[in-house]
Amino acid sequence: MTLQHDWALTQPQKPAVQMHGHQHCHTYRELDEPANKVAHWLWSRGLTERRVRREFMYSSGTTGFPKGIRRPLLSYARRHELP
Repeated sequence: MTLQHDWALTQPQKPAVQMHGHQHCHTYRELDEPANKVAHWLWSRGLTERRVRREFMYSSGTTGFPKGIRRPLLSYARRHELP
């Protein structure tokens, strides 16, 4: 499960997203329900869940501005070779 799903289970009415200039605030339940529908639709068509996580390093370097450092993507078959 995801952190968003956990929040939707424990605090479904808590505000999750509010767009600038709009009155309506979307709750975690409002975000979670359509996401679950899409996930179940994908699973019904044979897509399986796979969790391949990798760290995302941060460095401000000498500029003082944040920038992300990404490692090259590995194929799913080589997922255990992550450092």
